[in-house]
Amino acid sequence: MLRAEVYWKSLLLAIPIASLASAPFLLKSAYFVHFFSLLFLFLALASAWNILGGYAGQVCLGTGAFFGIGAYSMMLSLKANLPLYASIIAGGIAASCLALLIIPLFRLRGIYFAIGTLFLPDIIRTFVLYFSDVTGGAMGIYLPLIRDPLFAYTFLLAVSVCTILVTHFLVNSRYGLAMRAIRDDQDAGEMYGINATKLKTMCLLTYAFLCGLAGSGYALYMGFLDPYTVFHLTWSIAPVFMCIIGGQGTIWGPIVGSIIYVVLSEQLTFIVGELHLLVFGGILIAVILLAPYGIVGALKRLSSNFVRGWKACSYAKT
Repeated sequence: MLRAEVYWKSLLLAIPIASLASAPFLLKSAYFVHFFSLLFLFLALASAWNILGGYAGQVCLGTGAFFGIGAYSMMLSLKANLPLYASIIAGGIAASCLALLIIPLFRLRGIYFAIGTLFLPDIIRTFVLYFSDVTGGAMGIYLPLIRDPLFAYTFLLAVSVCTILVTHFLVNSRYGLAMRAIRDDQDAGEMYGINATKLKTMCLLTYAFLCGLAGSGYALYMGFLDPYTVFHLTWSIAPVFMCIIGGQGTIWGPIVGSIIYVVLSEQLTFIVGELHLLVFGGILIAVILLAPYGIVGALKRLSSNFVRGWKACSYAKT
């Protein structure tokens, strides 16, 4: 019975993935590739952030640093004549190495840790500008031969799926219970034998590695990197926004949040320009006030209340 359930779940997961993977070759639409590449990119970043921020309760605002250093490491590795796949992995490894440097910040909790990581992208951008002989400085790096939108689309789809699967396996393992325990009350969790620093380090390295892979995918799609775009604040704030809107600490939350963010940003940018940030701010405030657990959390609560009410009515009739 269990094997049959796993089989059907795998089949239901494989069908949409196969459809999305083959769609660009069948539709041959440049906008379709652009839209879904952007969606997969933000979905990977939001799901990766959800591991550390949503489940472990350690809010990090330095996603742009891991994303940017992954993109730059991938491009520099290609310039050094490394194979393509080795360069892609190098982006994730470089992001994980950067994450090792901020482990001492785990001594800070709550908003203090978030503030401590907020300026990390600016620090890395300063280094990129300083070592302009290697990184290209403000002029950036341009490698047109690696730009392959279809390959980047497929790669970003794979990264987003892998990120969701990694989150699922972590949450449903013994580590998931420990992560939720230190999120709710770190001191109580440590009293029961949970090594909070070790667990947060594992989550941080996983989150950074996945962000670095997403940065490699972005470099593959663009073929050009400049420090002011790659280390922009958007890459750090957008994943947090998507998780709060969709529901942090849930598998579906980043998926719902990324769809809402990308669809609205694509539409509102053409209509109101930079004022779309005000719309996002209004949506964020409304969700925090009306659905503090996000859209997915609100739907779960509504469904559970409905089920309880239905059972109560059935019991009263009997």
